[in-house]
Amino acid sequence: MQLNKLHNAIEAVCPLHGISIRDASDKTTWSISFKDEATAEERAAAQAVIDAADLSILDDPVTYMTREFKNRFTTGEQDAILASSDATVKRIWFDFATSTVIEIDNEDTISGMEYLVTAELLTEARKNEILS
Repeated sequence: MQLNKLHNAIEAVCPLHGISIRDASDKTTWSISFKDEATAEERAAAQAVIDAADLSILDDPVTYMTREFKNRFTTGEQDAILASSDATVKRIWFDFATSTVIEIDNEDTISGMEYLVTAELLTEARKNEILS
């Protein structure tokens, strides 16, 4: 369950201590513990996040072991990435290579893959294929 994903979405609009979910399929059982400084508008915005949330936000993340993720890239793509002189590309690949697991919907994973597209080391279609 990715409770932290929901927490972060709510925290972006309202100061809170945390959230509680008794039944993931029933949003009426979800509650927010607001910080004292949360305004009425922020509390309403937080509730709107819950109301609009797709229940899949709580699904377990799709993960790959490092080698499994690396093998989603073709040999040519891996070679191009390793041959790149771009420091950001090297850092992204290092992060992928040294992670225990890769979460496909993690913001760092997504932004890293988007950078590889920007650096023209992957196409948008390949990025989407690798992340699917």
